[in-house]
Amino acid sequence: MVDKPLVSTITSLFRGGRYLELWLDRLPRQTIFDRAEFIIDHNEPTAKELEIIQEFERDYPGKLVHMVRERVVPFGASWNRCILHSKADLCAIWNVDDLRTPDSLERQVEVFQAHPETDVVASRYKEVCSFPCEQGEFRDGSKCPEEWFGSHFLLGPLFMFRRSLCDRAGLCDEQLAVNADFDLAIRCAYHGKIRWSPGLAGYFLNERQGLSTRSRSRTHIEDTVVKLRYGIFESLDYLAVPLAIRKGYHIGHLRIDGRMIPVSQYLTKAQRHLRLDVAGRAAKGVRNLLNEDTFLNLFYPSRWDRGAGPQS
Repeated sequence: MVDKPLVSTITSLFRGGRYLELWLDRLPRQTIFDRAEFIIDHNEPTAKELEIIQEFERDYPGKLVHMVRERVVPFGASWNRCILHSKADLCAIWNVDDLRTPDSLERQVEVFQAHPETDVVASRYKEVCSFPCEQGEFRDGSKCPEEWFGSHFLLGPLFMFRRSLCDRAGLCDEQLAVNADFDLAIRCAYHGKIRWSPGLAGYFLNERQGLSTRSRSRTHIEDTVVKLRYGIFESLDYLAVPLAIRKGYHIGHLRIDGRMIPVSQYLTKAQRHLRLDVAGRAAKGVRNLLNEDTFLNLFYPSRWDRGAGPQS
């Protein structure tokens, strides 16, 4: 393996045994396999998962960067660890339950090489309902207005980005169990030039079993957190705001490697003013929907004395 690969793939793994063997089998099919490194942050591995990985490492020594955690962490924390351990200038997201077309990594790298000003390469993909499967709904965000990148998750599940972009945009917020990718994508869009790779990049599995797709997912709450954080006012669900606040999310801060960092550190002056303005408008919107006592109880619970009513 070359000392410095062209691209490092980023994978958070937890209880992915049913996908892992086929996913690893597909890695050598990548047309730039010899010029890539594949980083896995492995949470609470099972004996079977370790056996599968060890077999791959015997066949392809040095291709995997396999890191093990004894305790489970949010996938954003795993992504952060992978990014920080990456050797390449480019990082690509690749979950074990998603499959890439054989030339998808190479086509994304080629966009960066042809357009050096590019910071992020988004890709078209198919959303499938079983694994493995290549029949599904085609997702193409390339025809959406460019400004939508700052309010919608258009990058998709297989995007690639410059590692240096994290100096300006920051890493994943480890508070978020489900929407850390959406949150990171917004900041990447604020700071980076985005282009699209041609053709189909791969297949995103949605069988209602994943973190963001199962029925009891926290997606809606964390979606509200992200929209409050960045002032995405036009699609904010006001009724979800009190719950997002009561759940204890630090909307104005990112948790990175255990440290709380003001999100304003990764926003421009104009973006900071917008965020503060929208947070105020959101609170007013919720207040209009609720009576005075309920509003105070939701937003200012410390004003209540064990149900005795608001304090003066």
